Amino acid sequence: DYLLPGSSVHFEFHAEVMRLGSRVASTRMEFQGADGKLLSTGAGAYIVS
Repeated sequence: DYLLPGSSVHFEFHAEVMRLGSRVASTRMEFQGADGKLLSTGAGAYIVS
């Protein structure tokens, strides 16, 4: 989900596995500017094999 535009040279990206099952992994991501402002978030589900 896009929240704010980013106009910095340095950014931070954080990702976390929220749940790791035997077949599916659920994840959450955050994209922040150098000033710590939250620019974007995301979530995903991935098949684990």
